[in-house]
Amino acid sequence: MKYDVCIIGSGAGAGPIAYELCLAGYKVLILEKGGFYQKEDFFKDEVAVCRRSTFTPRLDLE
Repeated sequence: MKYDVCIIGSGAGAGPIAYELCLAGYKVLILEKGGFYQKEDFFKDEVAVCRRSTFTPRLDLE
């Protein structure tokens, strides 16, 4: 199969670019290194995955 555009990596910028190129009629291929994720690989605990020190002030400072 032939493609008009090949995007290396599916990071935050790749999706919107690929989408717009597809809307414009281009055939787009996205290549990503790494394995496939399953539903079990994700969880919805925002506190567990955020950097708590960013949002919680240090109490030992005066």
